[in-house]
Amino acid sequence: MPVGERLARAAASVGILCTLALLIWTPGFFPTGICTFHGLTGLPCGFCGGTRALRCAAHGDWATAWQWNPVALAVLPFALGLCAALLAESALGRRILPSLPQRLVPGLGVLLLGGLLLWSLYRVGDALLDTDHPLADSRHPVLQHIRK
Repeated sequence: MPVGERLARAAASVGILCTLALLIWTPGFFPTGICTFHGLTGLPCGFCGGTRALRCAAHGDWATAWQWNPVALAVLPFALGLCAALLAESALGRRILPSLPQRLVPGLGVLLLGGLLLWSLYRVGDALLDTDHPLADSRHPVLQHIRK
């Protein structure tokens, strides 16, 4: 494996780990209102609560993490595994992860986007039905209009 590719894999892994660390251990690093969908509607998107879920998981509070966003918990082991594999590939100078056949890439993209869309629709529906939903902004005018 060329040196440039090894460095790129190491940099990608370190970047993912640093982003996770910033999300988990620096409360307030991202400004509130970072979610455009939530800002426009007052409803949670599929990613809403993910940062809080990761922060709770990092502190061992798995039940609360699951309540904030179970998808974030499901993605966490894959992200950490990918980081470990990228670092190992960089150190060893050879590929560990299998290459995906190019014909599968579009299908996997559609599958992932479809899953995210379904999860987001579930989150919106749950927030509409639950007037005390922790991620819904009940004072938001759009949400108040929808609930009428």
